[in-house]
Amino acid sequence: MAKTLKRELGKDARLEYRIMVDSGNSKNKPLTMDVPGTGYKTYSNNEMDFPLVVNNSVKNPFVIPGIKRCRLIRS
Repeated sequence: MAKTLKRELGKDARLEYRIMVDSGNSKNKPLTMDVPGTGYKTYSNNEMDFPLVVNNSVKNPFVIPGIKRCRLIRS
């Protein structure tokens, strides 16, 4: 989309996002936030400790009761 904007509007065309934070009601106008498409601050994820061994007996959600595994032989 940015390439098309620059081709149609020129080099100085900028992409801007308008994010609706609150849709508002009859008394208040909708609350929106404008964010530029480039030059914005990037956020990095915070590191977390995660246990390497999980001692939780989680059942396989893809196992269907009553279905048996059978082996097919090709000839």
